[in-house]
Amino acid sequence: MDEVHQALYQALIDGQLEPGSKLKLTEIAGRFGVSAAVVREALSRLTEQGLVQSNPQRGFIVTPLSVADLLDLTKTRVLIETLALRESIRYGDLAWEGRVLATHHTLDRTPMLNGDCANPAWVQAHRMFHHRILDGSGVTRLSGIARDCGTVPSSTSSGRTARGGILTGTSSLSTGRSPSALSPGTRTAQRRH
Repeated sequence: MDEVHQALYQALIDGQLEPGSKLKLTEIAGRFGVSAAVVREALSRLTEQGLVQSNPQRGFIVTPLSVADLLDLTKTRVLIETLALRESIRYGDLAWEGRVLATHHTLDRTPMLNGDCANPAWVQAHRMFHHRILDGSGVTRLSGIARDCGTVPSSTSSGRTARGGILTGTSSLSTGRSPSALSPGTRTAQRRH
């Protein structure tokens, strides 16, 4: 069941499943060679995570997204990430700062686009950068909540992309916050990401 849940979760986050589309138990079960009960359990977990909706008599659908949903999630993410980042700056040690700089170096040198599409390597580097800047907080639950807020399916109901689940230009490091609130290593990151 964990394998099915993880595969569906990744497909949702990567935007492979269109928001509002029906998720057919028998097709998914056949694809993974498991029973419909296993698929139903995986979809129930995804419902708890807000990525799937369960409709009585109609089954499961990919949660539709609107611009208002994305704006609300973005505001929540900025508030939570800002708090987590403050804690990381306050409590992060030299090793944490080195990891942040190394991850930023990777992000800085990875092209954002691959032709007209988001570059999967950049999406991963961007995600890792955000994870890394929050790792120094020492508050595991806060970092986990911030990560969950950054988990947004990469396509909206209008077909526009949110660049692989990361809402471009809306992260806590690109909100125009005063650089004085950041350590020297993250001031550079603020200017560029």
